[in-house]
Amino acid sequence: MSPFQNIALVGATGNLGSAILTALRGTSFTLTVLTRKGSATSKDTQGLGAKIIPVDYESKDSIAEGLKGVDAVICTIGSAGIPLQINIIDAAIAAGVKRFIPSEFGSDSFNERARKLPVFKNKVAVQQHLQEAAKEDKIEWTAILGGPFLEWGLARGLLGCHPKEKKFILYDGGVRPVSTTLLTDLGKAVVGVLENPSSTRNRALYIQSIRISQLKILDIFEDLTGSEWQRVQVQTADIEKQGLEKLGQKDMSGMFNLLLRAIFGEGYGCDFVGREENGLVKVNGLSHGEFVKLVKEQL
Repeated sequence: MSPFQNIALVGATGNLGSAILTALRGTSFTLTVLTRKGSATSKDTQGLGAKIIPVDYESKDSIAEGLKGVDAVICTIGSAGIPLQINIIDAAIAAGVKRFIPSEFGSDSFNERARKLPVFKNKVAVQQHLQEAAKEDKIEWTAILGGPFLEWGLARGLLGCHPKEKKFILYDGGVRPVSTTLLTDLGKAVVGVLENPSSTRNRALYIQSIRISQLKILDIFEDLTGSEWQRVQVQTADIEKQGLEKLGQKDMSGMFNLLLRAIFGEGYGCDFVGREENGLVKVNGLSHGEFVKLVKEQL
């Protein structure tokens, strides 16, 4: 039996948080959901077998009170709230929490090139805070990396596909494979980490639902539609430069440029080949046929 029995989830109302909460519901863990005090509790948390505790994320004492008796904390707050994790970590330590899973789940922010991009500045600060605390045996941590969310990548164009226009944006030629993961598989990975505490302690864990290049995704779309798509060639070095220029002008949309660089740029770590550990956390991934079915749903 896992030494972690009482689990708290911070950020349960988003798409990722909801997927993780659903995965946790299928276990014997006792669940607590922390919400921001004063905010309307999302309908997504109603009736899901979790205790709801409103807290003030600016107050370490308030968070620590909400985490009393909790063994492990999973944080899925969005990018704007990433810095709040420092306070949450300190509160978790004060409350005696054993394991902290930070809001990572995406691209490889541990990669030496990627972590220098401003888009990962706050995540790197959280990593360093956790690593220092772990060195002093104050708390353990596990970061789960899955690359871009596969559902979003296909539905929102993050992977380059735009079905309505039959257009595909190919970054650096679209030849490099990218690791990408379903939200449901990220939920399974969280459960797997909690059930395998010793083998996931104080490190990053890489998983993937599929590893595939943009060109192969484009081939599938063209086969399904029976037509040739428009191909737009974009260099990630150019979009990184544009992103930095935007940030210099206080235009925060430049962060998206840098995220694309981290996903598709050479040497930025978003190909998890040789590093993925699906088996450790019981993530099966997708077969080619299952992936084709997922692509077909976008048409």
